[in-house]
Amino acid sequence: MDTSYIDQVRNVALAVLPRVEAWRADWIAALAALESGWGRHVPEGSNNPFGYHWVDGSGWPYVETIEAGTGRAQRYRRFESLAHAIQAVYYLMESSSLPGYRNARATYEAHQTQTRRAFVADFSRQYCPVNPAHGSRVLTLMDQIADMQQADYAADDGGRVKGT
Repeated sequence: MDTSYIDQVRNVALAVLPRVEAWRADWIAALAALESGWGRHVPEGSNNPFGYHWVDGSGWPYVETIEAGTGRAQRYRRFESLAHAIQAVYYLMESSSLPGYRNARATYEAHQTQTRRAFVADFSRQYCPVNPAHGSRVLTLMDQIADMQQADYAADDGGRVKGT
């Protein structure tokens, strides 16, 4: 696996989110890799590897592109930088008031028995409701990143490296 894209996104996440736990930076990197085909399918000029669609009436800047496969024009939210896109996805994780995200967060915070893996799966059901395999795909990428980083995500260990 070519880790350069993962490393790029992970390093930006750690830089712009200084108090973020390492596992969340890995989650952000896995999500960006999955959604953008490892950075190869980011709409030109969007800085949007997460596939955020533009919302009519939002006032957000956007780029318009023709989607591969469907040939249909699609508008995607445009961010000033990758750092701004990462901050937006982190907002969903940590602060969004949308019910699905809020419920995933509340469950994770209230139940010490729920692992990070369950939280990622709950979050993914809201993030990509049309693809039931989304969560398992993100978790697979996180496992691969964890292997590269020598981290253990099976236990809720505060982001420590194995053996520490």
